[in-house]
Amino acid sequence: MLGVSSDFSKRKREVRRYITRLVVFEKELPLTSGTRLLEDLKIYRACAFLMLYNIIEASARECLLSIYDKIKTNNVLFDHLVEGIKIKSLDDFKNHCGKEKFSAFQNISLDIIDAGFDVKKTFNGNVDARKIKQIAEKYGFESNTDYRETHHGKELLTIKIQRQNLAHGEKSFSDVGRDYTALQIREIAEFSLSYMAEILKNVDLYVGHCDFILSDEKYKYS
Repeated sequence: MLGVSSDFSKRKREVRRYITRLVVFEKELPLTSGTRLLEDLKIYRACAFLMLYNIIEASARECLLSIYDKIKTNNVLFDHLVEGIKIKSLDDFKNHCGKEKFSAFQNISLDIIDAGFDVKKTFNGNVDARKIKQIAEKYGFESNTDYRETHHGKELLTIKIQRQNLAHGEKSFSDVGRDYTALQIREIAEFSLSYMAEILKNVDLYVGHCDFILSDEKYKYS
């Protein structure tokens, strides 16, 4: 998880640096500014939502990848996994694998776990706190966070919706940027980044304790 945390920290610094400059730009913009500068400001605000969604989905994907990497590294057998991951593995295999892939299996108890796993099919423009909570319940890691610092990730929904509006062309950058001030975006960013930081910590503990393995089977992998 060190690489995941390092990547998150780098992306977080980039986002915060951008939003800080956005706040300064908006604050220093004269009230008498022309239409072009005001339109530029709206576009810059909208771009912040794309940057925020990027770090959120990237971090969510890396969380899942770190779980599967640890399972693979430890050669954990299918029968020794918690039920949620067993069900997910079987669903992935049924939906995404054909006979050719099955015939290539060398050890079905190992190969079936990630045979049909594709993180892009789990997270693909759909990440918000509700989705993360669903995944947490299935895999068995903690999704609870400090509400005072994170608002339990409720701002992720706003970020996801605005990202979808832009990605699907439902709204222009000016339309999205018109509805938020730079200070509002900074607040949304801080609560959302704090939420993702806590989720990363929760997954780090989950992976470190091998909580994807049934409790009475853990001794076999210590």
